[in-house]
Amino acid sequence: MVETLVGYGLTHDEVKVLIINPETGKPISRETLRKHFPDELERGKPLVASRIAESLYRRAIDLKHPQGAQCAMFFAKCKMGWRQEEKVIHEVEGNTAGVLIAPAAVDPSEWLRKHGKVDEDPDAEGDT
Repeated sequence: MVETLVGYGLTHDEVKVLIINPETGKPISRETLRKHFPDELERGKPLVASRIAESLYRRAIDLKHPQGAQCAMFFAKCKMGWRQEEKVIHEVEGNTAGVLIAPAAVDPSEWLRKHGKVDEDPDAEGDT
């Protein structure tokens, strides 16, 4: 019980009031909780987190699960460092026909310069 409660995010003070000493009929003290349940206090959060991760993983790899794709994307973002990119529409020399896909944290003009799509000096004459 202690392990599960800690895993759910309850503090030690919240857990101790739920554990009743059978001799006194009163909640145990914080010191008693730490003395008699040290392993449970340490394992609670990682145990619940691992169960949640396992459930999410199983759903993510189940091609027939209705939320499988969402679970896979969430897992990839949180555990694999993946991120979504934002569409940025950037006007280049008056032409807005194209759409530039660039990471949201990157200035579109700088991204274009780095990838050779725009001259550093748009007024400079190029070699022909």
